[in-house]
Amino acid sequence: MDDATPPDAPHVLVHQGLATRVLIGAGSLQHVPAEVARIGAERVLLVATHSASAPGDALADALGARLAARFDGATVHTPVEVTERALAVVADHGVDAVVALGGGSAVGLGKALSARTGIPQVAVPTTYAGSEVTPVLGETAGGVKTTRRDPALAPGTVVYDPELTSSMPRGLTLTSALNALAHAVEALWAPDRTPVSDALATEACREIVGGLPDVLADLGDLAARARVQAGAWLAGTCLAQTRMGLHHQLAHALGGSFDLPHAELHAMLLPHVMEFDL
Repeated sequence: MDDATPPDAPHVLVHQGLATRVLIGAGSLQHVPAEVARIGAERVLLVATHSASAPGDALADALGARLAARFDGATVHTPVEVTERALAVVADHGVDAVVALGGGSAVGLGKALSARTGIPQVAVPTTYAGSEVTPVLGETAGGVKTTRRDPALAPGTVVYDPELTSSMPRGLTLTSALNALAHAVEALWAPDRTPVSDALATEACREIVGGLPDVLADLGDLAARARVQAGAWLAGTCLAQTRMGLHHQLAHALGGSFDLPHAELHAMLLPHVMEFDL
């Protein structure tokens, strides 16, 4: 319910979806240039982290003449000073769309650029972060992380290719998957949850918990990685439809204040917040 709702109005269930186009499947990275063309972009900024340099090179080649510039400096918690440097690149090169390749850091920077310029964004996640399907942006300035929520922040197109997750080492695979699981678990006890968000969260838990042991047993098991990635998509989607609770509030506050790694922090908090809430 919003601020304009009369205090004595009866409680009603509210469900809000996002208009995000999703492509998912092995080899879907090859569809990114066509998706860029579909939104009419001619001068693309490719945003990534240094760790995503190899797939970044391949995607840069595939974008061809549509690639106007590249920014590989995305960092965790989306520091405002990093966003300002990327904004200068946008202005210098006349960028009309951003393609964010990587985990939550790259996707967060893509959101920050889109929020400030209005340019469309295509997200190509390489982890299980889930930020790519949420209307949430967390930014850090002066050691303080602030979070805002706006449907316009969600990327218009998301391309999930499980092959892009295969380079994650065992530790990051585990913590990133637990990060996604935390999204689903928190959505299940959100005060504004709906039958739709409950269904998404339940299936997300089933896919992540079902696929993760096989991935950890064989990091090259693409079918298992695809299952976890599908769960991460569903987990992010259900979180986008509910308000963040104690788990995410703690993660954002601690991560921004002490510069702690996001996925690892979620993994550590999950059992303690579950015990408190249950």
